[in-house]
Amino acid sequence: MTDLQTECYRVVESIPVGRVMTYGAVGRAMSPPATPRAVGRLIRFAPPEIPWWRVVGAGGTLPIAKINAAAAEEQFSRLSQEGVTFGPNKTISDMNFFV
Repeated sequence: MTDLQTECYRVVESIPVGRVMTYGAVGRAMSPPATPRAVGRLIRFAPPEIPWWRVVGAGGTLPIAKINAAAAEEQFSRLSQEGVTFGPNKTISDMNFFV
């Protein structure tokens, strides 16, 4: 595993159950910082023990649906089970964001 992967996954593992962070927020929390696109690539290949479903798009969207509809449904299901609340169009409520 590269240093970049290790740092990204460290940040993702710090997100509490029932909360989410955007790809951009994860990137800003990394040292050195990474772009949202770089975080997305890293998350796409995360080991199964990394809570990838807690990383979402800007505005609380689930952009993984563009790539994999089944993964988007899994993400929605896991977040719902953790108590994350959704508004219209399956967007995540602001109160669920971890900063």
